[in-house]
Amino acid sequence: MSHTTSTTAHNHQAIEDCTECAQVVKSTIEHCLSLGGKHAEEEHIAMMRECAAICQKTANDISRKAADIEAICKACAEVCEACDHECRSFDHDHAMTACADACKKAAASCNAMAAA
Repeated sequence: MSHTTSTTAHNHQAIEDCTECAQVVKSTIEHCLSLGGKHAEEEHIAMMRECAAICQKTANDISRKAADIEAICKACAEVCEACDHECRSFDHDHAMTACADACKKAAASCNAMAAA
């Protein structure tokens, strides 16, 4: 596979993973707010909102071939990794585990984009 083909494959995967992560996180925010308590704490919800926003922005920036995409992907990966860690702290909550998995997958794709 040539470098261009590899980069294109990375682009498509990162767009897909970031878009999915943004959607899953947004849905999980609703879950957290409906549960209340620790799930709805301001810092937790703020982190999740930031993750959803940066994932959507990153997907859009990859699509439009932004010049600074490596830096954008690095930042997105960092936020996704933090959200993954935060969501995994909610033991025995399927929605939080699914959110963490989506964040982990998006982080991996963004790290691959940043390294490409």
